[in-house]
Amino acid sequence: MSKITIISEYFPPDNGAAAERVGAYYQYFQDSHDVFVITATSHHLLDEDRVGKGGLDSRIIRIKYKKKKDSRIFARLFHEIQFSCRVALQVIKGRVNNILIVSTPSPFLALMALLLNKIRNQQYILDVRDLYPNAIAESGVIKQEHFLYRLLDYGMKAAYSNAVGIAYVNYNWNNIFLPWTEKSIYVPNGIDKTISSKAETKRQNLIVYSGNFGRLYDFDFILQLAAQLQDSTNQFLNQAKFLLIGDGVQRNHIISEISRLGLVNVEVVGPFKKEKVNKILLGAKIGIVSLKLDADSLKGAIPNKIYDYLDTGLSIVALLPARIDPVITAMEQVEVFTHLDWDRIIENILSHFKAETKFYASRKNYPFLFRDYHFKKMTLLLERSKK
Repeated sequence: MSKITIISEYFPPDNGAAAERVGAYYQYFQDSHDVFVITATSHHLLDEDRVGKGGLDSRIIRIKYKKKKDSRIFARLFHEIQFSCRVALQVIKGRVNNILIVSTPSPFLALMALLLNKIRNQQYILDVRDLYPNAIAESGVIKQEHFLYRLLDYGMKAAYSNAVGIAYVNYNWNNIFLPWTEKSIYVPNGIDKTISSKAETKRQNLIVYSGNFGRLYDFDFILQLAAQLQDSTNQFLNQAKFLLIGDGVQRNHIISEISRLGLVNVEVVGPFKKEKVNKILLGAKIGIVSLKLDADSLKGAIPNKIYDYLDTGLSIVALLPARIDPVITAMEQVEVFTHLDWDRIIENILSHFKAETKFYASRKNYPFLFRDYHFKKMTLLLERSKK
C-alpha cells in the first residue's frame, strides 16, 4: 500500500470548497492508500475538541496558523510564505513519504513542492483550484505589471512543469494545461454524500448563499437584488429573505452595505458546520451564487456550492462569467446568467418561489454530480507517478 500526503491550508472541520475537496480526497483514498494530511489549525475552530487534540486522527498534522484578513499585500504574502515553510519542515523531518498531493490555495504551497522536488527529488501532484497569479490580479490584490505577478507566473509554470500530475477543477482550463496535457486531468467537484440530506417538511421563500466570502464573488449583485425585491410590490418578492452563510475577506463590506442600503431582508450568519448548513438549505427555495463577470480565470467554473444546492433540492440562480457544463444547465432548476438582466433574473426568482421544488440528485440518474464519480481519475495520476 503506497503512501500519500495531502497538503492544504484548508481541511475539515473548516467549511468551503477547498476544505471539502481536500477532505473528500482524504476519505476517498483511505481504502486504497496509506494517507496523511498536513494542514492548518481549523480556521473557525468549528470542532474545538478535535482541533485541540491535533485533528481528526493521528494521521492529520495540524500546524498552528491563523489566517490573516490583512489587506496589505506584503503582510498577506509573508504570512502564507511562513505557513509554506513550516509545511516544508514537516516534510523534511521525514514525517511523510512518497507522493504529495498539494492544493494550490495558496500558490506558495505549490512553490514549496517545487523546491522540495529540486532539493529532495520529492514527487508531487498539484490539485489546482485557483489559477495563480491570474486570480490574485483579478481580485485586485496586485496588477499584472507588478514584479510579484511576473515572479509568481514564472514560479507556477515551473511548478506545473515539474509535477508528476495536475488535477484541475475547470474544464475551460484544458487549453491552459496543454503544455502538460499528458499528466493533467480535469477533475471537477461534486456532491459529497458523507453528509446525508433529508427531505424538508416545508420550504420558505428564502434565498441562500453558502460558502466563502471571497474576493472573486460579487456580493454587490446579491445585495442590489435584495434591494429590488425589498421594494417590489409583489408579495412573493417583498416578503423574501436572503441568508448569507459563511465568512471571508468581504464579510465586513457586506455588513456595511446592508446597513448603507437599509436592507431588512438580508442576514449574515455563520460559519457553521456542514450538517447545520444542509439543514438550512433544506428549508430554503433558492441557492444563489455570483462570480465577478470580468474574472477570466473563472470562465467555465462550476462553483462547489452549486453541488451543495443540487444535493439539497434547491433551485439555483447563478451569475457567472460564462456558460458552464451543459449537463448542469440542462436541469430545469438551474438558471445561469452571464450578464446582468434584472428583469429576467427577478422573473426567474418569482417562478421558483411559485413552483414546488421536487428535484433531488440521485446517484443512479445523475452520477456525474457526485465527487467519487470524478475522483476515480486521480488514481490515474497516482499510477503515472509510480512509473
